[in-house]
Amino acid sequence: VPSPEEMVAQERDHALSLMMNNPWTRCMVDGNYFAAVDRHWSALFPETPEEEKYEWMDQWQAEYEHSVEIRVLAQRMEEADYPVRFGSFEALNETAAAYRRFDARTHEHRARLTEADGSEGRTFRDCRVDGGDDDGDDALRSVFTHTAAVPLRQRWLDIDPNYSTVLEP
Repeated sequence: VPSPEEMVAQERDHALSLMMNNPWTRCMVDGNYFAAVDRHWSALFPETPEEEKYEWMDQWQAEYEHSVEIRVLAQRMEEADYPVRFGSFEALNETAAAYRRFDARTHEHRARLTEADGSEGRTFRDCRVDGGDDDGDDALRSVFTHTAAVPLRQRWLDIDPNYSTVLEP
């Protein structure tokens, strides 16, 4: 087991590597790197027209920033031999994609909750985006079983812990 100092050094090196291995971050901090990418754009990215490169770079950067946490988590899962895998840092698998959908949907549902919802005991389970139903794409679904979340019978704090069915029938 590494010492605390070695762990800090490893994490520092890892963070630096994350930043410097991201081509668009490198472009922002290294003018020579940016000039080389700009000069060789058509060879590096032949399917993206020259006139669309900056928009493409912005989209790529947004996707990278949006996925870097789960990519690091995938790497840590591999290192720890965790029983669930999200693929690797370089290539996320379908479980990671399902988790990202779940995470995004959770944020969408929670953002729609009002203060009144909270006082009435409504949770993310009760929300539907754009008026969908339990079978629609907007339902919050389990990453593993793909089962849609359903409302609880009552506020979770008020449920009798000895009652075996807490979900609406």
